[in-house]
Amino acid sequence: MSESRERLRALRSELKGRGLRFKWQDPEMSFLEGLWARGDRRLSPLLVRAYEMGCRLDAWSEHFRFDRWQEAIEASGIDTSFYATRPRDLSEPLPWHHIDSGVSEGFLKEEWQKALTGSHTQDCRTGRCALCGVCDFKRVKPISFAAKSAMELRHLSHRPSAKPLFKKLVVSYSKRESARYFGHLELIKIFTRAIRRARIPLRFSEGFHPAPKISFESALPVGIESEQERFLVEVPLDVQPAMFIERLNPQLPNGLTVTTCKAIFKEKSLHRAEKVHYTITLKDGAFSETKLNQFLKAASWPLTKRNPKAHIKTIDLKKAVTKLQLLSPTTAELTLDLSSGQYVRPTDALIKIFGLSERSLRPARIIKRLGNNSGF
Repeated sequence: MSESRERLRALRSELKGRGLRFKWQDPEMSFLEGLWARGDRRLSPLLVRAYEMGCRLDAWSEHFRFDRWQEAIEASGIDTSFYATRPRDLSEPLPWHHIDSGVSEGFLKEEWQKALTGSHTQDCRTGRCALCGVCDFKRVKPISFAAKSAMELRHLSHRPSAKPLFKKLVVSYSKRESARYFGHLELIKIFTRAIRRARIPLRFSEGFHPAPKISFESALPVGIESEQERFLVEVPLDVQPAMFIERLNPQLPNGLTVTTCKAIFKEKSLHRAEKVHYTITLKDGAFSETKLNQFLKAASWPLTKRNPKAHIKTIDLKKAVTKLQLLSPTTAELTLDLSSGQYVRPTDALIKIFGLSERSLRPARIIKRLGNNSGF
């Protein structure tokens, strides 16, 4: 590893200049990756020992502790050089030797020898068969798509294409119970795959990487339930809203339910909610009525936020919060005004107003409801 660090130092000192960016991985991390890539079941005691010593989330540099791994290696008596750094003979069986990928072992050995000499193997789609073992020339065989002539391509480029007509659907859904733990990116994948399983045709973007034309209105924080969230999706004209709901709901996991679906033909038909209501029920601790009265009587209540780019922004909660009342010592109703342009998470507002801790809010049940002006 000392040699690796010296090489990295030399590269960092030489690769300097405008437009150059040098990225590298920590040698200790590379060493462990090599150890586990070449290791077998005899490394199981090391894995258990490292876990017991707190080696978790090691893919993140802030959690990676190589000294703990060294202690675990020493305690388990594992000879790491046997797995990670020693030269191996081609006749030595590897831990995954029993897995048949279709490619013959002889072909892989020949390719390794060619890699050492810098020679290459001809493409079997245009040249002779390399005898790798994958093709049986009955069910599996190489396919080569012959390029069209320049005249054919020129003719096709001027041929008018009739594009199918599409419409937009505004889909409302509820996110309750265990579904509140789905993150925003997970939610996009869940709905996209559910629509595919439901065999509902979608419109895709054009270009090299087509993607379904679906966009979600806003990202709901993880852990918060909602009675109504919405997304916009483009479908062919013959897809009816009722059919969309009927097909999609059986494909969704528990907690996600499509409630309404309506076609729109202009983007401006989608009205965004100006107010959002939250009902918060604490399972740990209680709301202070004294602090609530202090907030209600105050002229301003600044909240300082730091975004991912480390930009600091101050929000006046007196403008963002239009209503706050206690239904019981453990239940509160909160209304946020989105039209003010000062967006704030409900948990951030509660922490600032009542002095609650993040730990006390984690088990709390928070349900979001849109205002009366949130229709289509």
